[in-house]
Amino acid sequence: MLFKLVQLILVGRLVAASVEAAVVTSASSYTGWDCCKPICANGNRNSDLLRSRGVARTCDKDNRPQDLNTGLFATTGCSPGGSSYMCDSYQPVPVADDLSYGFAIQVSDNQREDNPNCCKCYEVQWLSGAAAGKKMIVQIVTPGGAGGSVVKDDLIILTPGGGLGYFDQGCPRQYGSRYNWYVANGDGRSVF
Repeated sequence: MLFKLVQLILVGRLVAASVEAAVVTSASSYTGWDCCKPICANGNRNSDLLRSRGVARTCDKDNRPQDLNTGLFATTGCSPGGSSYMCDSYQPVPVADDLSYGFAIQVSDNQREDNPNCCKCYEVQWLSGAAAGKKMIVQIVTPGGAGGSVVKDDLIILTPGGGLGYFDQGCPRQYGSRYNWYVANGDGRSVF
């Protein structure tokens, strides 16, 4: 589905209704959920960066929020021995028939914690497909890489069951084998 992306101004912790400047990007959207610790939660020792942009929340294997220091410096659960995961509270929250809140991966050239879009919020408006005309306010919690049909500036809306992508070990490590993590045709979608 095509959408346009508009950066929003943040007022404290509330998303303001006003829109900043005229930068509008059209791109495609996808869904995904790999259970990995968000990249915007990684421990960059640049304290000015962390103060100016914030830090994405992390959870332990049982979805209990981790304190800031633990979350910043723990290894992602997508790596062997990792103890930090995406919180299940990152799933989309509908607030009206045409508006929801959520979190996203923005496909980018810079996939590190110093990505300038980390923790920024955007308004997404779908232009085609089943969601045409609907909007979503998303916070970028991970800058991701391109691959296949996913290209730079595309968004992957964090949605449980939306697909594991390249990092396919996080959810089995967090939730175990009680779920069928792949559908029979092998397209990589997780099934709950």
